[in-house]
Order: sequence, then C-alpha cells, then structure tokens
Amino acid sequence: MSTTTLLPSWSNCPKITDIDALAGAVGRLAREQNVLRAKGYLAVAGKPMRLLLQAVGERVRHQFDRPWGASPRRSKLVLIGEQGDIDEAAIRAGLGLSGSSV
Repeated sequence: MSTTTLLPSWSNCPKITDIDALAGAVGRLAREQNVLRAKGYLAVAGKPMRLLLQAVGERVRHQFDRPWGASPRRSKLVLIGEQGDIDEAAIRAGLGLSGSSV
C-alpha cells in the first residue's frame, strides 16, 4: 500500500508575477517529480485578492478567491507526493524557490 507524505509548506514565498508560469511549473512537477496534489493561496503582485491554486496531477486550477483584507499577504503552498519519491530540492528549484526558507 502506498502512502503519501505532506511536503513542508512554503510560507512567505516571493509574490507571484506570472500566474501562467506558476501553473505550468506545478503541472511539470506532477509529471517530473511525482507530485500528486498541490493546494494553497498565493500573493500576486499588483492584485488585492488571494490566488487560490489547486492541482491534481497535471490538472492545475487557479482563481482569485477573496481579498486579503487585514490578513498578511503571505503565500502558502502545500504539495503532496508518494513517500520515497520526494526530492525537495528539485521541487524548490521547479517552483523557483531555491533560496526560500520553509
């Protein structure tokens, strides 16, 4: 029986400037790094609303869900993959987060 592992979530990610590039990167991670699911909300430069991102395999969906309001503009993205298949460094690089702290 396979189990899944919840990867550390990335908080305080840099603000996203290219939503399509992010969605493409998440889809590539599903294909290349065996990421099964992704879910989170992200701060997008110049937008007052949170970007909600959800992915199952290579199917990535995103939409603006609500204004940040008084909440801090803090991105959080959680990725789930098969135990033993997780290469955190490759996933960070694939998302452009190589230098970000978890």
